[in-house]
Amino acid sequence: MKKIIIFAITLLIIISGCSVKKVEDVKDSEIFAKEYQISKNNPYEYKSISEVIDIIENGSGIILFADPDSDYSQESVKVLTSVLKKKNIKQVYYYNPSNIKNKRTKSYRKLLELLDGYLEYDDNENNCLLLPDIYVIKNGNIIDHVNDSAKLKGNIEEEFTDKFKRKLYSKYSKLIDKYDNDTMCSKEGC
Repeated sequence: MKKIIIFAITLLIIISGCSVKKVEDVKDSEIFAKEYQISKNNPYEYKSISEVIDIIENGSGIILFADPDSDYSQESVKVLTSVLKKKNIKQVYYYNPSNIKNKRTKSYRKLLELLDGYLEYDDNENNCLLLPDIYVIKNGNIIDHVNDSAKLKGNIEEEFTDKFKRKLYSKYSKLIDKYDNDTMCSKEGC
């Protein structure tokens, strides 16, 4: 009986023309799109904590720290994505530190050390990475960051107004311009 059921399911898949993607065939942009309810055509690339630390210490790029379970991250990503699309940015590194944040792991403490001076402080005077937070890194140096929506308190509908979205769009746009200008200068030798 089991063989008949397996055969029937296999036959249905073949007849219907459905294909099943292997986990390794699913792109970062597809996973990100599902998590943040945006288009699959996006520039987000998942990185591990060690890769993020390496980029901050030695590399260049745009890094997004966010949490798909946060309404503020969800809305901010939508605003950021529209800026990235307009500016034709093809790659943004993404990391969700939520799973290591509360444990204050060695890697998380190293990340906080690298981002020191750009972070907020909690009630116990510990520095902490508020989400979402976007950084521009050039040759191991932080150029700038924006975490305005992470500082909002209260109801998302009351805080994340059209006026706030326009302000955030402008800040993200200026941040990306710093990345673009720095990248263009390195290519053109400014």
